[in-house]
Amino acid sequence: MSGWLRVHGTARPTLRLFRTIVDDEEGRAYARAHHLGDPFFDGFFDAPTGGRLPLDLAADTICTGITIDPGAQLDDHTIPCADLLAAARTVTVRVVEWRSRGRVVQASELFRP
Repeated sequence: MSGWLRVHGTARPTLRLFRTIVDDEEGRAYARAHHLGDPFFDGFFDAPTGGRLPLDLAADTICTGITIDPGAQLDDHTIPCADLLAAARTVTVRVVEWRSRGRVVQASELFRP
């Protein structure tokens, strides 16, 4: 699942779900129906689905990020999950999460230059 993560105070981390629509025929139809620019500014648009999903990170959850660690190169690398949550306390972070048997096994910052 992919969604926007913004953590407020001590609230449970929750993804506001979206689906990415690209600049193709489906995307152009979506843009027309929602009065958006056509083509999309960056060639894609993250369309909210209206869904929310708790992001419950366990001690063994793998977290990765690209821009969260300012000293790192711009490539995906493992980060402490606490850093992902800390970043989401100051800015909205696009996140993709993977689940296995109902639990989050990986949460990764979705970076788009």
